[in-house]
Amino acid sequence: MKSTNEHTLKGAIEALMKKYRLQEGLTAHRAAAAWKQYAGPFIDSRTSKVEFKKGILKIYIQSAALKQEIYMERSKIKEEMNTILGVGTVEEVQVL
Repeated sequence: MKSTNEHTLKGAIEALMKKYRLQEGLTAHRAAAAWKQYAGPFIDSRTSKVEFKKGILKIYIQSAALKQEIYMERSKIKEEMNTILGVGTVEEVQVL
């Protein structure tokens, strides 16, 4: 006899993620990895920190000149990050 409490593995994981509010942390980790992939080793080595919270991707750059270049490319970065992470994930890119 089958139990009425059966779930798919995907459904169970999604329920746990929601219950323990883990999705935001997972997305933040994925955003940092996506930045490394997008930026490449040169820019990544000059990035001190990448944060993602509530749709805002914050990129901390050490070099003032590089910071200005990346600031000018915010809309392109937003599009690329949304391509990697999923449409609508990144709402805003801040370069700090």
